[in-house]
Amino acid sequence: MEVQAASSVQKGLEIFVQWQPDVLVSDIALPNEDGYSLIHQLRTNAGEGGEVVLAIAVTGYVSEKMRLRGLGAGFDLWFTKPLDLDEFIGVLTCLAICRQSSYAIAQSILGHASKHGELSLEKQLSATFPSK
Repeated sequence: MEVQAASSVQKGLEIFVQWQPDVLVSDIALPNEDGYSLIHQLRTNAGEGGEVVLAIAVTGYVSEKMRLRGLGAGFDLWFTKPLDLDEFIGVLTCLAICRQSSYAIAQSILGHASKHGELSLEKQLSATFPSK
């Protein structure tokens, strides 16, 4: 597992575009721009990776209104501080296992020698199983 940290929305977006992580964890309260701005920019401007990355908000805001705003803005999960680290690590572990399992199943379906060249796994699946 590799982790990278950013202290601002702009730095986070720069890292994201270069690195393409499987999971994004962001605080809502960030300097200059907030986590809502980050997730909005990520989902609309960061290409395919930004559209599909699992995004987790971690925040001290505990109101239901804020949680719904975060989920509506594009976060997939919402954790409030102080974090229950066992629960948080458990969720991350489950997500990693699910992602690896999904990837292995997709590779099995597609075969190891793809006829689609260097396309991402998502694009290979789309080419193999086009939507109606």
